Amino acid sequence: MRSMMAAAALAVLAVGCDTKSQATGREFMEKFQKAEKAKDSEAIWGMLTKDSRDSLIASAKAEKGTPDKSKSGDSDEKLGRDKLAKQLEGRSTPLLNGTYVEERSQGDQIILVVEVEGKNRKEIPLVREGGSLRIRWDDKSGL
Repeated sequence: MRSMMAAAALAVLAVGCDTKSQATGREFMEKFQKAEKAKDSEAIWGMLTKDSRDSLIASAKAEKGTPDKSKSGDSDEKLGRDKLAKQLEGRSTPLLNGTYVEERSQGDQIILVVEVEGKNRKEIPLVREGGSLRIRWDDKSGL
């Protein structure tokens, strides 16, 4: 009985110690930079907030003139990822060419401060969503 309780306690601790939920702003930035350098829109898609993904999907649908996925052969998520990929082609984000300076907690956010070449410092809010850090993506200006 004791060993079963100990095993159950260890299982609960293991689930509670998910490394994704413990990510720092620096780790997020490194992961984002790696994905952006590789033009890996799928990886970046997974780092965006749900609201950002929904906005990209809505914008892509409006451009295609497809209010619902039944009229196009593409899934909603694919439409959004394709739009993100196009946006990444023509520009780089401050995270790509930035250098980590610091991070600080501010409520449910982590404010990531990066030094952008020739443009001083930029503060980028990261949000905890679904146990992971995520970033907001503006459909018109990126980060």
